[in-house]
Amino acid sequence: MLIGLLQVDLRLQDAVSISSKRGLLRSLQDRWRHDFGATVAEVDRAENPVASVLAAALIGNDARWLETQLARMVETAKRQRDIDLVDYRIELLEGHGA
Repeated sequence: MLIGLLQVDLRLQDAVSISSKRGLLRSLQDRWRHDFGATVAEVDRAENPVASVLAAALIGNDARWLETQLARMVETAKRQRDIDLVDYRIELLEGHGA
């Protein structure tokens, strides 16, 4: 079992409050959940209205498939309106079954 991790550093162009930030992020998070089946959470800068770090995880058995899916998620973030992708990191971890 492999675990694919994606961490993205984002800047939110039009967010003026934490609640407007949440609305912008929700759109991207929902798309990742729906299109890729990812688990997604904001993991840093939660109190900053114009910046965020999101992390997403996928589980699978094929490293190439995981890397492709995570790269597609990065492209989705790059195309997201009102959000600038500052940086990202993709990592694959080997999980141990029970």
